[in-house]
Amino acid sequence: MPGMGRQAKSLAGAAVSLAKAALAGKTVKASEEEIARRTALCNDCRHMSGNRCALCGCFLKWKRTVEVWHCPDDPPKW
Repeated sequence: MPGMGRQAKSLAGAAVSLAKAALAGKTVKASEEEIARRTALCNDCRHMSGNRCALCGCFLKWKRTVEVWHCPDDPPKW
């Protein structure tokens, strides 16, 4: 897992992007199809550690459900 500083930065960025999307009236929740697609990609990813992403420290059960959040890999898988 990344250090606590990196995880805090990732969480703060996620919160800001979610708030901006909500305030702009954008769709916040990903569709069930998109959630399933993201879940499959993450489950096959070498960076998954249990139920968390080892790149950003996020929990998959939350990160995969928000439309404006993206995979931190380079290039992103979703």
